[in-house]
Amino acid sequence: MSAPLRLVTYIIMNLAVTLFIFLVAQSNEKASKKSKGQKHIIIRTPKAFLWVGILGCVVMSAFLYCMIFYPNGTEQWWVFIIFGAFDLLGIYIIINTLVWRIDIFKQEDYFLYRPTLFKTHKIKYEDCISYSVKDDSIIIIKTNKKTVTANLIFTNCNALQSMLTKHNIKRTLYKPKKHK
Repeated sequence: MSAPLRLVTYIIMNLAVTLFIFLVAQSNEKASKKSKGQKHIIIRTPKAFLWVGILGCVVMSAFLYCMIFYPNGTEQWWVFIIFGAFDLLGIYIIINTLVWRIDIFKQEDYFLYRPTLFKTHKIKYEDCISYSVKDDSIIIIKTNKKTVTANLIFTNCNALQSMLTKHNIKRTLYKPKKHK
């Protein structure tokens, strides 16, 4: 690949990532304004992640389709595995975007946490021991039974922090686990 083509590719990738972050921030700001004053707030993965998952699935599935139905003699087994893995990653992103959520009720003493398709946890604020923020991007809530995590880029995630503060949940410094 020539140097100018590499430069153009680098610029396009940076612009795409910047545009993605801008769109997520803009969407989150709109959702935050819309939910202000509401009694029920939903924290969820931004819709832009859904489109990333769909795009990844479509592109990787197209590559797999071409490799299977239009072989040119250069296909390798490991390429199938890589494209298949990225296709599965796209499916995971789609499902996670549609399923993962935290429901906050401003007038209640609990919130609902749904990390997977078939399980919703009712977590009372009195069961929350503490919370911390890792790398200014992930909020980690320790409870008596489980640990709840949410990315601060998620839509309406600031409402979760304000509810934890309102219910006097202690904020601690994040300490990474030491591996043996």
